[in-house]
Amino acid sequence: MNLCVITLVMLSWCCGRLTAKPIQTGNQTDSAVAEEIKRARDALLWLQFFEYAEKNDTVEDCLSCEIEECDGDCLVKLNNILSQPLRDMKEFYRIHPLDGNLTEEVLKKMSEYRCKEKDIPEADDITNAKVTDDKAEDHVRVKRYSRLANQRWDLQRTPVLTISFLDYLQKFTPAQQEQIAAECATLWAKPSGLAFQIKPYSGATNIGISHTYIDGPYNSLGSGMSPTPYSNGYSFLKLDRAEPWKLRNSSPGQGVSLKWAMCHEMGHNLDFGHSQDRSSIMYPSAGYGLEQLSPRDVQGVVNLYGRANGKTVVEQQYSPSQ
Repeated sequence: MNLCVITLVMLSWCCGRLTAKPIQTGNQTDSAVAEEIKRARDALLWLQFFEYAEKNDTVEDCLSCEIEECDGDCLVKLNNILSQPLRDMKEFYRIHPLDGNLTEEVLKKMSEYRCKEKDIPEADDITNAKVTDDKAEDHVRVKRYSRLANQRWDLQRTPVLTISFLDYLQKFTPAQQEQIAAECATLWAKPSGLAFQIKPYSGATNIGISHTYIDGPYNSLGSGMSPTPYSNGYSFLKLDRAEPWKLRNSSPGQGVSLKWAMCHEMGHNLDFGHSQDRSSIMYPSAGYGLEQLSPRDVQGVVNLYGRANGKTVVEQQYSPSQ
């Protein structure tokens, strides 16, 4: 009997060694830690996608294991990786306190549907200012108007910027979509002095509008390329065809404003980066629904292009079937 008992104890110990290590940190349950790990990993993927966090072997190790196989050490590792990217993200979005902790406010901001371009360009023009929180002494650097790539259109070489659709959304007519493009061009033309011409695509254009699949509905809405202001300069404006688009905020029904997305991405085409100002059309998130330039936007455009007599030329050539 004693031999049987010893054998059973040994089998139990061996089987225990073969099972996955339980997830636990302190007094937390397995499921609670697993949920924290999932939240941390989702946040890390967001921070990588918008280039707040780098991709490297250390990070990928934390992302590659199955959650049920991770343990408390994995959560500690994830939190260490997240710390600085979260500080940078909180600084941009003015989320206090400016620490490396993953909070509900951060997760809410990450859930907003927005532009695919990163918030902080590699090289930008920054106007420094200090803003204080009512309950903290923290100061944040306010990016009044950043440049996407420190390039702008050379008006000597390209006095008129052409805009062409490479394809169209099936939900709306080409005429409706070109009208939205004309409204956005007018928005940017007035303070900039730029002239735009919207015409059918013929193999070359300055701003090519196309639709592609990015990441499905209500995530990343679109992206815009900064200018290539040379003899045959080109930039693209891409929108996610999977979005539940509607033409404008004022259009009936649920959906995302095509006008906001197109006007925002056209700002990138003119070399404007994201703004920290929620009243700016260049704020990264679409939920604020602004379809016009704020006074600060106008000043930023005037500062960059320095003219005030822009006009928009629109060519609309449709076949009877359109």
